[in-house]
This record gives sequence, structure tokens and C-alpha cells, in this order.
Amino acid sequence: MSRRLNGWITLVAVTAVVCTALVRAEQSGLDEMLQRMKAMEVKLNTQEQEIGTLRQQLKTSERFNTLKPDVHMQINRALEAKSGSNLVFHNPDLHKRSVRIGGYFDISYQYNLNRPDTQTNALRVFDNEDNNGFNMHLAELDFDGTAQAPGEAGFRLDLALGTDARKFHAFDKADILGGVANDRQLDLQQAYIDYIAPIGSGITFKFGKMVTPFGFEVIEAQENWNASRSYQFGYVIPFTHTGVTASYKFFDSWTLTGHLVNGWDNMQDNNDGKTAILQSSWSPMKWFTWNVVGAVGNERTATDRVTTDGTDAVQNNDSDVRYNVNTNMLFTPWETLSFGIDATWGRDENASVRVAPGTGVPNGRDGIWYGAAGYVKWGFLKNWYVAGRGEYLNDIGGSRTGVAQKLWSGTATVSWTLAAPLEMRFEYRHDGSSENPFADTESGPTGGTRKGRATQDTLMIQWLYKW
Repeated sequence: MSRRLNGWITLVAVTAVVCTALVRAEQSGLDEMLQRMKAMEVKLNTQEQEIGTLRQQLKTSERFNTLKPDVHMQINRALEAKSGSNLVFHNPDLHKRSVRIGGYFDISYQYNLNRPDTQTNALRVFDNEDNNGFNMHLAELDFDGTAQAPGEAGFRLDLALGTDARKFHAFDKADILGGVANDRQLDLQQAYIDYIAPIGSGITFKFGKMVTPFGFEVIEAQENWNASRSYQFGYVIPFTHTGVTASYKFFDSWTLTGHLVNGWDNMQDNNDGKTAILQSSWSPMKWFTWNVVGAVGNERTATDRVTTDGTDAVQNNDSDVRYNVNTNMLFTPWETLSFGIDATWGRDENASVRVAPGTGVPNGRDGIWYGAAGYVKWGFLKNWYVAGRGEYLNDIGGSRTGVAQKLWSGTATVSWTLAAPLEMRFEYRHDGSSENPFADTESGPTGGTRKGRATQDTLMIQWLYKW
């Protein structure tokens, strides 16, 4: 009996010891689990704070940057990490942020199938002198230190060299008075100071010379889908403006910008009038952007002169007004397929070149123009795309092209990126006119007149590099 009792006592004692050990082990596991959970909670709180900071930075960057926000942040961080190297050469006490430096090259060869004896491509703006020859169109150097957040000031400077600079350079009073020929191959394409006023979401001001907000196409060919420029870009909208602008983003998808400038393509004004421009940019979806731009102002050069004490003085002409409205849309329904639309209407008072019958002088009517262009781009293979453009322009009165005519063209371009960012383009373009402005091998002087053709066909090879 005692032996059986001792066995039960021993069993109970062992069981108690085991249970106690199990309870302690379980308690230790629970304590460790609780500690881990607390550590994980602290880590999650830290990550949430970091995510909130990143979201705020991204929101600020998206609101005030013209480039992709992640690109801006990555470049700034990389330059700041190497602040001891020669990458940052400006005075950080004067300009706190890093200055991004870039450049661009545009070289081409073109052949006119009409084989004109004039060696020119009629009615082309940037490639009118390229028949059967190579051309260094543009070598550009850019310095970007633009403001990125409210309360900051910055700048932008784009230096352009090459034959294209002769086409878009802004006139000054030396040009207006005939002192300098239009043969410049160096131009300040852009040179402005900007400041983001800390009002609301931020009002961005720019002071200086800026590229125009008009049009679907831009000066740099690589940012366009085709190698050559359209009539829309070359004749019925300006290239640059000098003055002041103010823009405000009312919503994430809508920005309104106002401009007060000297006029079209003039660094110094050619009269006493100023030009007002209003631009609306709306992008309600990632795949759709719609821009509308309107301008009104006197663009006529004051050419009447009187002699006062042996000095020519220009008589100002502020009565004739030019009106211009442009709208363009970009659709990108799929990553490899995009569509574009560009349309313009304008009127220039008393600018028609048509002459009154029997007088030999202009009839005093307004110059009116309207036109549209449609674009399509398809990336059919990696590093390859094909683009097409069709356009129409009616220059009533001839105030834009010099001849009252209707113009149309069709352009097909194939692009091949050999090794990013080196791009090579192959283009065929057909031009047509209601008149006969295009030269051929038989268009030389004959009896005091020149023959011409109603059509023109050109081939182009273009090499582009952006860095």
C-alpha cells in the first residue's frame, strides 16, 4: 500500500514539474512573441512615416516638375551624393540645388526627287536648303536649374547652334532696322528665371525668353514623331516668346498659364504693342492630354520712317492686331500606339498680300489661315517605330507663306534606336499645293518668269542623339 502510494506521489510530482516547465516555456514563448510583435509594430510605424514622406515628396514633385518626378529625385540624389566631385561646379551658396546639364545633336541628309536647280526644298522651314546634302541642323547645350518647390527660384538656359538656329532665332532691333542679316547659327533658344510663389499649390513665374506653348510639335526633332516639321509648326505658330508667364495648377489634371510677351519670335519688341497668351492644359487621364492656346496682339513691324535731324525714327503701328488659336490633343490608348491632332486658326489685320486689281498694291484685306494635322505612331518592334502625318493648310491672302494657296502633305517616318540614345530615322514626304511653288530641273529663269510644279517629294535620313 505504501509502495503504491509512493508511486502515485512520485507520478503527481513528476507531472507537476513537467506542467510547470511547460507553462514556463509557453509563457517564455508568449513573451518572445509579444516582443516580436512590438518590434514589428515599431517597424511598421516607421515604414508608414517613410511612405508618407515619400508620398508628399512625390506629390510636390509631380506638381512642380516638368520632367518625371522620379527622374528629378534620382538625379538630385546622385549629384548630392557626389557633391565633392567635379559634377557640381556652381556655387552652392547661391544656387542650392544641382544643375542638370544636357545636350542634343541633329544631323541629316536629304534628297529632293524633283532635283530642283535651285538646290532648295520649297516651303520647308528647317530643311529648305538641304537638297542633296548633309546638314548639321542643331547642336544644343542645356542647363536646367529650375525651381522645384514653393519658395524656390531657378533658371533655364538652352544654347542652340547650327542651321536651325537661323530659322527660330528671335529678332532684335538690329534685325528690324536691317542692320543684321538673318544668318546667325548661334541663338539663345531659352534663357529665363523662374520662381514658385508659395501661394496655394504654388504659382510658377518665368521671366525671360521661352519656347512657345503653341503646337503639337517642338523645335527639337527628337521630341517629334517625324524627321521634318509640318506646315502647322513652320508657318502658322511662333517659335519663342520674350516676356513673363504665370501658371497655376488648379487641379491635378488642369493647369492654366498666362503670358505677357513682346510678340512672336522677337527678343526686343518691333512696336509699342504687347501680346497676351492664355494656355489651358488638361490631362484627366494618363492616356489623354488636351492643350488649348490663344493669342492676341500687334505683330506688325513698324516700317514707316521719317527723318529727324538726320536720324531715322520708326513710326509705331499699334492698330493692326493678330489673333491666333491652336488646339492639340495626344491619345496613347496603348503603350505602343499613339495618336495626335493639331489644329490652328488665325487672322492678321490688313496683312493680305493679294493686290487690288489694276493697282499693284495690297488690297488691304486681312490675312486668314487655318489648318490641321493628324499623327499616328506605332512601336511595332523593340527599338523600332513607324509614324505617319497628314496635314492641310489654307493660307487665305498669303500672309503666312507669301502666296495665297492651299497646302497639303503626307509623311511616313521609320525610326530605329541603334543604341540608346542614338536614333536613326528614314523618311519619305510628299507635298502638294494649289499653286506651283515647287521647283524642278526646269524651273530656271525663262523669259523673266520661273516655272514650277504643284508637288514635291523628298527622302531624308536623320541621326539624333540626346544626352
